[in-house]
Amino acid sequence: MTKTSDFDNLATNRVIINGENNVQMTNSSIQFEGSGNRLFLDNNARLNKTRLKFHGNNSCICVRATKNGKVSISAGIYSNSILFFGEDCTFNGVLNLVLSEHHNVVIGADCMFSFNCWIRNADAHLIYNVEDLERSNVSKDILLGDHVWIGQNCTILKGAYVGSGAILGLGSIVAGRVPSNTILAGNPGKVVRSGVFWTRTPTHGFDVEASDASMVYQGDPSKYLFSGNPNVGLFQQELAQYSASAPQYQENAPVERILKRLIAIGPLVVTVGQRLSKIHKPHRFFWQGARA
Repeated sequence: MTKTSDFDNLATNRVIINGENNVQMTNSSIQFEGSGNRLFLDNNARLNKTRLKFHGNNSCICVRATKNGKVSISAGIYSNSILFFGEDCTFNGVLNLVLSEHHNVVIGADCMFSFNCWIRNADAHLIYNVEDLERSNVSKDILLGDHVWIGQNCTILKGAYVGSGAILGLGSIVAGRVPSNTILAGNPGKVVRSGVFWTRTPTHGFDVEASDASMVYQGDPSKYLFSGNPNVGLFQQELAQYSASAPQYQENAPVERILKRLIAIGPLVVTVGQRLSKIHKPHRFFWQGARA
């Protein structure tokens, strides 16, 4: 992709490539129906079966460098929302997303998506209580931490806060808080194990000797363990600021500052039974890694 004609309606929208433009598109499309939208891509991104459609105004999609360069996303995003992917994510199949009603989806670094996964932060139609006529299905942000394994056929719904290091089992329906370093499974999803971590080592080709050698982890697991103060509130603050102010952002700089601050918060830590507490960490350059 070397020409602006590869995009639909760039007149009032912006595509920002990190570095020299080596982006490749295969069976992919990017469409802007509104105005004031921004798409951030790594310069070596390889979009494969990717469909990005901006249905509204003043939204932002940011896809940082993936582990193998491949990006396979089908995303529809409406107005005043952020869709953010941290670095080193991978996609076995096409990840499907719908972002509606000025709410957001933030996905941390090194997340691993299996086949046929869905993420939706809204129900698309309204539901009211008969007794008081109040709306009961309010849309909400979705947060996924660093190093989350999303199993095949998972569906992640509004209000899901998935802590770093978590595993979402095959076919899980996720709609609440998932503590860091736990396994969630089922419909509705429930935490079935805690105090676990996982690695990307594939087991398909293991022989008996390799299986025996894998029975005890050899090495320092600290990079897979996520603890500390819960920080969901910090992400919520930055996202609320964007949704409230997005129509005012005429230049890239204010949007980039919010993206930098999301990165600077660090890995999402979700715990059970603890209050959210604010922690301060230094901001980092937009394209730098979120973790040391």
